[in-house]
Amino acid sequence: MFPRHDGSTLAAGLAFPIAPSPAIGDVLSADTNVPAGDGAFGRFFRGMGSGSVATYVGREGIQRWTQGSFGAPTEVVVRFTDVDRLSVGRTRISRAGSYAITKASIAFLRAPAKEDAYSEGDDEPIARFEAEHYDPKAEAVPRDATVQFFQATERAWNAWMTPRLLAELARTGVVVFRSLRGYIVRVAKHELAAGYPGGVMRSLARRDVHRLDIHNGRVLVTPALGGSPEVAGIELGNFGALIPVLEAAGYPL
Repeated sequence: MFPRHDGSTLAAGLAFPIAPSPAIGDVLSADTNVPAGDGAFGRFFRGMGSGSVATYVGREGIQRWTQGSFGAPTEVVVRFTDVDRLSVGRTRISRAGSYAITKASIAFLRAPAKEDAYSEGDDEPIARFEAEHYDPKAEAVPRDATVQFFQATERAWNAWMTPRLLAELARTGVVVFRSLRGYIVRVAKHELAAGYPGGVMRSLARRDVHRLDIHNGRVLVTPALGGSPEVAGIELGNFGALIPVLEAAGYPL
């Protein structure tokens, strides 16, 4: 039996309505809310609420099966090799000054064909999932199963991407991270640059970088000559893979 996405053990009496696809590789974690022996009748009534859901996160991709009250089940399989960028969103919403709800999303995107395209709308979406959950304490591991699936997916994506990015850095000497709305960060062994293609790119030579600090999912660059750190916006979807790339390029963290 596979561990759940938060590392816990699946409750007794639950079953997976589908087997994991070979396309996602070895399964790292999985989850389901479908009772063993559950038929279409049971799924109909559960579909009136959150619906029937089963998810797998593998070393090479993810798989998500859902069924609502009406219609046939829907199954989505995404291979990491088909993805250029992972977009992860988390927004805490307040109403009348008090916390109300958290909206989370994850999207698998293919890069635009045009090198100078910098609108997120130019990315081709392969798949996108969204969730709303109540998380007033902003827990590191939310209790919502869908958000746990998002987090497990991000960890698997970063683990898959990191060795490929390190190989690219060794081969070409540069790695480019694409972030929200086309913002890019170019990591090279001699220079760190950030900005919008076709627009203003801010750069700092490696010898002029005193320190890089990670704060709230962003990289703060402190110049060697002192002054206020410059903020290079790095989207959390690339966050896990960014750190080993910066270390391999010789930047002080």
